Amino acid sequence: MPYRTVSEYIGERFHTSRRFLAVLNPGVNLTGLQAGDSVRVPNVNPFRIENVPETANLPRKSALAGRSLVVDTGIRMLEVREGDRLVATFPITPGSSNLPAPVGTWSIVGIATLPWYRHDEGVLMRGERTDTFHMIPAGPNNPVGVLWMGLSRRGIGIHGTNFPDTIGRAASHGCIRLANWDADKLRHLVTTGARVVIR
Repeated sequence: MPYRTVSEYIGERFHTSRRFLAVLNPGVNLTGLQAGDSVRVPNVNPFRIENVPETANLPRKSALAGRSLVVDTGIRMLEVREGDRLVATFPITPGSSNLPAPVGTWSIVGIATLPWYRHDEGVLMRGERTDTFHMIPAGPNNPVGVLWMGLSRRGIGIHGTNFPDTIGRAASHGCIRLANWDADKLRHLVTTGARVVIR
């Protein structure tokens, strides 16, 4: 599940799409980039996938125990809060009309980085786990991207995506999706046990 092209890699590193890279670099053949070529990119802190460890369950961080998440499905935003203080916000895609994000109060039961993805049509279509599934290897193009935060609601999580252009627009199967660069930031801001309010 690695990046398919150099331009896809550059786009995700600098929080943008290949289409916008083309706008920033008129006349540059982005599909034929070679080592040493220069391109113009957005001025953001780069997402460095090489710094994301492949970890099945990140250790609990007691310093972050007072933080919680609020998922607003109406405005499609996820907030990280510490008491009344807003720590961070991220644009999201929260579920779909068929499988909406489950409204209620949940908790984070585990956090995995560069996770393998269990593709199960029963879960995707009906929210029911079956014995017929496929395991998809880790990588930025894995359907859950670079992060899986499992919630106390079985089968539902907060995760990255292999299609960052769809955040805020396309539907998911009940989960809360973020761009990989935001998912990577989120893993540093909360810990296992955190309360998650979906409204």
